[in-house]
Amino acid sequence: MNASEGSSMASETSQESFQGPRGTAGSAENKENLEDYETQLLGFTPKSFVSGIYNAVSEYFMKALQLLEEYLEKQYGDIMASTEVAEKMTFIRRHLVTQIDKAFDTLETYLATNIFCIPANIVLPEDQIQMDAPVSQEERGQLQQEITNMKKKILAVKLANAILKQRIQNTMELQETFDSIEECLNNAQATVRQGGVVDLHDSLRHCAHRVLATLRILSNIEMPEGQNGPTPAKMMKS
Repeated sequence: MNASEGSSMASETSQESFQGPRGTAGSAENKENLEDYETQLLGFTPKSFVSGIYNAVSEYFMKALQLLEEYLEKQYGDIMASTEVAEKMTFIRRHLVTQIDKAFDTLETYLATNIFCIPANIVLPEDQIQMDAPVSQEERGQLQQEITNMKKKILAVKLANAILKQRIQNTMELQETFDSIEECLNNAQATVRQGGVVDLHDSLRHCAHRVLATLRILSNIEMPEGQNGPTPAKMMKS
């Protein structure tokens, strides 16, 4: 027998007392309800409690036997071979494990029957309202539907948050691009100013006026006879 088997026995034994407000014993659902109710009352599961004790006792015994084996090899190594000591200790371990299992069978039965068993007439204060005003199947169904709707709303909010987070990330990346462009424009403007141009727009306008004035002057110049090609007037029109 191991701790899990023993704990299962404890739950099955205590299940016989599961009556009254928590239902009738016998079904798997009621067994689960009983275990939940025991955990709610005690603050821990009886199965984990029994398993913890079993594991602790087994660990202490195994450590003690290990120390005993080391002592025998050290003190009586000239009388008994190491293989003989190991063989005898293996026999002792098996015997002790059997005795521990039998002892825990008795302990688990006692705990399940007398300690962890919740009488059928016991109702926890937080569950008393269910006895005074029991919930109907229709109300239970409505509550389940509300829970389902709330879960859907929570999922929708999570999805909206994820989308909003992605949009914020995209906005930050776009802002970084704008900042980079602005920095390039500032650098270009600084370069123009270093070249002696105060206002780039005015400088371009001035250059355009000079070009137009030059073209007007050239339009008044007659082309020598015998030469082909566009006249300055035609160049201005084009």
